[in-house]
Amino acid sequence: MFWIGTDAGLCRSMAYLLKPVDPGELKKAVYKASEKSKILPQQLEHISELLHESEKGHHPTRIAFPHAKGYRFITLADIIYCESESNYTILHLIGEPKFTVCKTLGEIEDLLTHTHFLRIHRSYLVNTERIKEFIKSDGGYLIMENKFEIPVSRNKREELGEILKIK
Repeated sequence: MFWIGTDAGLCRSMAYLLKPVDPGELKKAVYKASEKSKILPQQLEHISELLHESEKGHHPTRIAFPHAKGYRFITLADIIYCESESNYTILHLIGEPKFTVCKTLGEIEDLLTHTHFLRIHRSYLVNTERIKEFIKSDGGYLIMENKFEIPVSRNKREELGEILKIK
C-alpha cells in the first residue's frame, strides 16, 4: 500500500493506492495532494492580514473558514454559538444551516480572542451578544436566541456574570 497525504491546517486528506499501482490513480493522488498544498500560502496570507489588523487595534468582523471547495466567510455576529464535536466544531448560525469546521473548539476560541465570545463549558463557546436568558437553577444554563439551552460550568459562572453585568 502507498499513500500520499497533506495536512495544511485543513481536514487531513489522503489517497490510498494499492499495489499494483495504477498510473492514472497515482496521477490523481499527486494532483490532489498538490492542490491541497496550494491552500497553505492562502491561509498564511489570511493569518498575516488578521495579525496586521489586530496590531492596529482592529478586530475582524468576518473569518474565513476552509471547506472542501475553498473558503466560507462567516460574519462573527451571525454565529450564535460553537459546539465541540471531537476534532471538529459546529457553528450554529442565524438563519442558516449549521456549518462544520475542521478545527477544535480550542482553535476556534483562539481565533475569536478579543471578541464577544466566551467559553462557558468544555463543549460550548457562545456569542455573548446572542444570549437571550441566563437561568440560575438546575446548575445554571443559557438560553440562546435560537432557544437552545447551553449549560454553564461552575467555574465560568463568575466570568459570565462579570461580562453580562449580573449582580
